[in-house]
Amino acid sequence: MRILNKTPKTHNARHGKGGFTLVELCVVLALLAILAVGITSFSVLMNGFAAEASEETAFWEENAALKSELRRWIAENDVNGKSFYIENGVLKSTNTVEGQGAKSIYLAGSALMVDGVQKTEYNAIDGIVFTNHSDGRLIKCTVYQITESGARNEIDFLFSVRAAQITASTGGGENG
Repeated sequence: MRILNKTPKTHNARHGKGGFTLVELCVVLALLAILAVGITSFSVLMNGFAAEASEETAFWEENAALKSELRRWIAENDVNGKSFYIENGVLKSTNTVEGQGAKSIYLAGSALMVDGVQKTEYNAIDGIVFTNHSDGRLIKCTVYQITESGARNEIDFLFSVRAAQITASTGGGENG
């Protein structure tokens, strides 16, 4: 008697063994590596955009606070018989503080100095430049920031003075 093998023969590339071939594993690993590099690159790019946006937002917020402080200071010192002048990047008023001389406002490092007193820290603002506008009654203020990437963000705004004339700059450097 002859014993017949009852299992049907199948054509299998792996000759009946379970698992994957080395080529299949290498292809899957290569695809996973490409996917990981893509995700990592995208993540780094998005973090850079987020940091830049955060830096710019801080600049605009501090710029608004600074502008408000400058408006207040100019309004306080814009009185009859007084004038403003710019000396070495410092905006000064001929209105005087007893024992200290002329009132002034400027950025020293990251601190806003108002009449010799430190008012506020501005971490996102790198400098303020005051200049005379062509009209003798306007003060041009340029506030700028140097970003981590080396780009320069800046905003210019004008302040009008009603009672005084702004005298010519004597030096015109940046910051005090």
